[in-house]
Amino acid sequence: MKLRSLLLVLLAASSLSLQAKEKRDDTQLSRQGKITLGLAQSYLSSGDAEGAMIRVQRAKQSDPRAPEVYAVEAAIHARLGDQTKAAEAFAQALRLDPSRPSIQNNYGVWLCEQGRYPEAEAAFALALADNEYRASGQPLFNAGRCATKAGKYDQAEAYYRQLLEKSPDDAAVLMAMAEIKLASGNAFEARAFLQRREALGANAEVLSLGARIEDAAGDARAAAQYRKRLREEFPAHTAPNGEGAARP
Repeated sequence: MKLRSLLLVLLAASSLSLQAKEKRDDTQLSRQGKITLGLAQSYLSSGDAEGAMIRVQRAKQSDPRAPEVYAVEAAIHARLGDQTKAAEAFAQALRLDPSRPSIQNNYGVWLCEQGRYPEAEAAFALALADNEYRASGQPLFNAGRCATKAGKYDQAEAYYRQLLEKSPDDAAVLMAMAEIKLASGNAFEARAFLQRREALGANAEVLSLGARIEDAAGDARAAAQYRKRLREEFPAHTAPNGEGAARP
């Protein structure tokens, strides 16, 4: 499962911190800047990084001191594979406003993708310090995914349980909990979380994880049933090694 915020969603989120304290006018996106940056994000979402970059350059002309512009530029550079320029763009965004929680959140996502886990954790902590942005759930989920990648399963679980307190049927969180329980060697708790996720509707990833969990639990029959469903319901799905692939 990919991190939720690989594509930046900054336009709406930026208003959260701006309402909390006064900002210099030139760090706030103009109306035209919001439109242009929104187009950049749309192009990036559709896979057209070059088209997105053209729109970001236009946004830089109209709003050269708006930190969101540089954060989106960083996401585009990352998509294009230029992590050095991505780092430079994030640095500029943070110079303009180091307290903007949405930018810290997305910076944390990028740091985590680079394997820079301590720095990512620090960025998420700054994002989570803003109670209003924290309530959106976005930084909690991303911090949980990053803690999972770093092998800090207890820390990841603490983030996810905060989310489940508010939304017990959050499909992505239930799936993430099943994954970390399996990774930490607790197949039976993993099964419980997966069953809650499966009750919301199964997809190929759910069935694939189910097979892995049942393998770990020692229930070959249940694992075979998951694989049978995977073949019948999602014939186009190609499972990587360890992701529900049939055993010899």
